[in-house]
Amino acid sequence: MGGQPIAVPAWCARWLPRVVLVAQVLVAIAFGRTWLTAGTYQLYLDDRADVGSSSEARQRFVVQGSRVVPQILTRGAERFRFRVPASRPARLHFRARPEGPATIDVRWSGTATTRVLGRRVLAGVEEVSYRLPATGGVLDLTSQGSVTWSDLRIVEAFPWPEAAAMVLLLALGWALPRSHAAFTVEWSAWERFLLVRTAAVLATALVLVVTLEAALRVAAWASPTWMAVERSRLGEVAPDPYWTDSPRYGRVPRPHRDATGEWTLGDIVRMGFVPPAVSPALLHRFPVRTDGEGFRNDSAIPERLDVAALGDSFTDALTLPVELSWPGRLEARLGRRVRNYGVAGFGPQQELRVLRDLVLPRTPRVVVVAFFAGNDIPGAALFDEFERSGASGSFGVSGWPFKRTVAHFDRSYAFLLTRRLLATQAHAAAPEQGAPGRRHDAAFSGVDETAPAVRRASFDRGMFALPIGGRTLRFALMPSYLNLLNLGRAEIEAHPGWDVTRRSLSEMDRACRAAGARLVVMFVPSKSQVYFPLLVQAFSRASLRRALELSLPRDPWGVDVQRLTRNRLVQNELVGEFCRRTGIPFVDLTPDLEREASRGENVYFPDDSHWNARGHRVAAERLVAHPFLQSGTEGAPRKRKK
Repeated sequence: MGGQPIAVPAWCARWLPRVVLVAQVLVAIAFGRTWLTAGTYQLYLDDRADVGSSSEARQRFVVQGSRVVPQILTRGAERFRFRVPASRPARLHFRARPEGPATIDVRWSGTATTRVLGRRVLAGVEEVSYRLPATGGVLDLTSQGSVTWSDLRIVEAFPWPEAAAMVLLLALGWALPRSHAAFTVEWSAWERFLLVRTAAVLATALVLVVTLEAALRVAAWASPTWMAVERSRLGEVAPDPYWTDSPRYGRVPRPHRDATGEWTLGDIVRMGFVPPAVSPALLHRFPVRTDGEGFRNDSAIPERLDVAALGDSFTDALTLPVELSWPGRLEARLGRRVRNYGVAGFGPQQELRVLRDLVLPRTPRVVVVAFFAGNDIPGAALFDEFERSGASGSFGVSGWPFKRTVAHFDRSYAFLLTRRLLATQAHAAAPEQGAPGRRHDAAFSGVDETAPAVRRASFDRGMFALPIGGRTLRFALMPSYLNLLNLGRAEIEAHPGWDVTRRSLSEMDRACRAAGARLVVMFVPSKSQVYFPLLVQAFSRASLRRALELSLPRDPWGVDVQRLTRNRLVQNELVGEFCRRTGIPFVDLTPDLEREASRGENVYFPDDSHWNARGHRVAAERLVAHPFLQSGTEGAPRKRKK
């Protein structure tokens, strides 16, 4: 009886091998999709959930080999927290380097329980890895002593369940025909045709993709500039033909640059805070030229000038033509020589050095320094920490914040090339800014005039839409700048960057007075500061809180609309009070920009954190109307040369 073969129904013998084959294909697709979309989530200090806590922890970005490594530096007793949403199985990874005796403690707080993931006494550099629960919670990191936390990241695990299922199905497909003769499949003619053609297409596609990926990686040294830019967003280091390393200033533009600036998606989209689908996706194209010193000026370097403009990306204005920037408009309105000395990423210390090295030798009458509320104070602290720590390289060149979430497919050269080709086609079909028939400044508003108007305030995946004065005001907010509104007066005054900023501005003022010039501080508010009152008016507190939670998802206590409202103008007040005490003329652009926004006019690009052409125009008009600037360019006393 034991030797009799088991009878297999005809339908089972015919369909079971086919079902197994289909299951193998489906599981293989699921495995590939899961692996390609799995990735790494980088934990940056400005994403910490306890932003309002008194902390001296600092973040810097250093180059190690061919990649950027984020580092968090803690001294003494420190604690910082990150909210981590529910996700696939993942592990926390980092490298801990102590300076002397130190201990670290890693805890996980869920909705009901808190447990210790690990506690270590550090005697040297240690690679640390802990498995995280799949449920969302708060990651709590504490340290005693001086510790450098390098490459703090959460890495999603390899898809073992899908891999195991695929192995089992492959084993089943191999064992079935060997277990019973009935499972030896007789494929029909059309089935053989379909299988052969499908296998040939898949094999050819796989070979082409692998070959293309290998060729692009081998020729990476000769990749075009756009590829280097894309790789830099993944934390990879590559030579940049448009920027150079300065030991004194940090990352600066190369002199005599003559290129074409082109962008479609704003920085809020490029950094992954809102999806491209909600962006206007308008093509902006314009010439970008730098003078012999690397600054964005079309004319030759003069021996003397009337007004010098110092600042960061709000001054160099790399999002639009230079003539639409506030220094360019100011020169046109005043009829005087105005020189642009702005560089993206610069803070008070670098601006002070540019003032002493390059500006004052040309005996300007007025120096306007643009203080940006979004990152000047944190940036001043980072630059100060960078110099005091004795890090090699120069600030802004040695490292930079890169994309927080990087999936496996993001690292593929073939994927980047495909996305570039698709984007090029989209550019060809997209409305081009600066097209004939449109005013030059209106062309760089970033507003899609074909977008339908809205009748009531709405929110879609990070993009707000408000009906104001017969217009629709669309905008997204930069989370890191919005997060700064959580800081009250005491927190900002205690921030080490505030003391550095005050000292830098005081030294600028003394240097200008000694050279017979006058310093004017122009306060540049962040987009969140300008638009937040409109959101409070348009949404209920509960609905606004839910919308803002998309921008601040790692705050475990939820978004406090009252706190954001209360702290909105704290920086304005502090900088204004400082300038009044020291006798520095102060120009706060916040009311002027709020006035334009209250009429439904966008003064920032909808999907970017920077001013559009109208925002720059507002700044220039406000400066032109300032009495001291008028008198300063007409007849301010100059220091006599000996």
